[in-house]
Amino acid sequence: MKPERLCDKTVIITGAGGGIGAATVRLLDREGARLVLADIDLSALEDISGKLSRPALTVKCDVTSRQDIEQLVAQVREQYKTADVLVNTAESSSPRSSRIATVRISISRLQSTSWGRLTPPAECCPC
Repeated sequence: MKPERLCDKTVIITGAGGGIGAATVRLLDREGARLVLADIDLSALEDISGKLSRPALTVKCDVTSRQDIEQLVAQVREQYKTADVLVNTAESSSPRSSRIATVRISISRLQSTSWGRLTPPAECCPC
């Protein structure tokens, strides 16, 4: 993987406090992304953000709460104006988990040529 190929790209990662989300945070940090870490566990976010190569925006966010999602979007807009990538690794064991809140975010002049595919490094996929 080319180092810092996501330089100047803002990436929101939900569920960033542990598991696949935390692993994604570490990978995208190595790729140079500006990170927005969202999780219901703020202490886990603070722990992982303290280990990154650059500061990250950390936001306590329950993805089943429309209000929390709107607050996340507001903080991203305030700090970075927009987001380039959303990685949703958050999960919920509550009965509401099938109703994960969504907020429509309009992105002006998005062209299909703007989309790319991220391929994980070989060490992430041993098969």
